[in-house]
Amino acid sequence: MLDINIFREEKGGDLEKIKDSQRKRGKDEEIVDKVVEMVKKWRDMKNKVETINYYRNRIGKMIAKKKERRRKGRKRKRERNGNERDMGIYGEKRG
Repeated sequence: MLDINIFREEKGGDLEKIKDSQRKRGKDEEIVDKVVEMVKKWRDMKNKVETINYYRNRIGKMIAKKKERRRKGRKRKRERNGNERDMGIYGEKRG
């Protein structure tokens, strides 16, 4: 099995060496170009997926913050309403 990085020139891969190997074995050397193209497409798709995941995580965190603020607001409102029910006409606590 070949390491995928040998098909990437930016990672030190030598495409001519691979094509020469294909020729010596009587195999089609165009497959090397197809592999390179597929690797580029795979990297582009992986990059898009990572970008989507990044935004999905940010949105999830924003939603969580909004839910927490809403929960705290409702809690304060319940506490405030509870205190108002305990107060008498002149603001004294009922017993």
